[in-house]
Amino acid sequence: MSAPGTRPFHFDDPLPGGRLAVEASAGTGKTYALAALATRFIAEDGLAASELLIVTFTRAATSELRARVRDRLVEAEAHLAGRSPAAPDDETLAYLARTDRRERRDRQQRLQRAITEFDAASVSTIHGFASQVLGTLGAQAGVDPDASLADDQDDLVAESCADVLAWAATSGAAAGELPSMNRLEKAAGTLLRVPDLVLAPAADQPGARPAELLLPRLVDRGVEAVAARRRAEGSLSFDDLLVRLRTALTGPGAAAALASLRQRFKVALIDEFQDTDPVQWAIFSTLFGAPADCPLVLVGDPKQAIYSFRGADVHTYLRAVTEDSAVDRRSLGTNWRSDGAVVRALDALLSGSVFGDRRIAFAPVRAAERN
Repeated sequence: MSAPGTRPFHFDDPLPGGRLAVEASAGTGKTYALAALATRFIAEDGLAASELLIVTFTRAATSELRARVRDRLVEAEAHLAGRSPAAPDDETLAYLARTDRRERRDRQQRLQRAITEFDAASVSTIHGFASQVLGTLGAQAGVDPDASLADDQDDLVAESCADVLAWAATSGAAAGELPSMNRLEKAAGTLLRVPDLVLAPAADQPGARPAELLLPRLVDRGVEAVAARRRAEGSLSFDDLLVRLRTALTGPGAAAALASLRQRFKVALIDEFQDTDPVQWAIFSTLFGAPADCPLVLVGDPKQAIYSFRGADVHTYLRAVTEDSAVDRRSLGTNWRSDGAVVRALDALLSGSVFGDRRIAFAPVRAAERN
């Protein structure tokens, strides 16, 4: 069955020309669908492997996705060359072979070339993609080319917040107005991960207590102190990469950067899209899909959105896929992983359930028929 507001995804549907969102519950074949789409873009549209951008959100998932896409290319090429029969239920290979002899040969040759050139394909994490693009843009993106990427955010936040509290204590703030170290660290860390947050209360907000007015000032000061330490040691955080890339793509002089990237990447496929955040979505939505003539495929499951502690925002996912009428929304409706009895029991138990938002509703799935 389809998720609410979606239509079923079929492996022989026309390739997307704009934005396609595929909602897929656990076990329904998200990676399989992504690999199938990548294979079809190469075989049918003649894209080079280097013109595909495939992004997911962890290094482990990146390695698996790269292997799965390459395996699918190899299987499709062997089938079109007549060296390997397809499984009876392999819709992708059946569709690719369902053409005249000349086009079948052309598709086989395109796949063969893509396999040879697959090392040039961009299959990476979002941070890996950002690092790669910023390195390509160089001074145009306002990034120090010698800056090192450091995963020491927690240490810097702790050091900076300790300095800020010491400064506040010696600047006349009453002891009862000072936040705890833990609260200040948590708030500063959140603002660093989600830089568009608006701190509240505002300095002129009526009725706010002194301690409530002091906290946003100290958080701002703590974030500034982290930035100063980064500059002094010549380092960037993973969050810095994304913010710098967004600025390069949306700020002054962005037209040249956009044109260069759209020339390089013709299609973008984003896995685990439920883990995105506003900064990441600003990057993808600016680069791909309407109004740019670059297909953008988003695959995810809002029920698996569990990374809010590191800045992921399921509401960004929901706005991207439900509030844009130009998005073609599809869903995968067959569970290939779990036992049929388990699938049917969960469907009966959770039917009609929603998860924090009416747009995140449980969608029953079919159990795969097994021989």
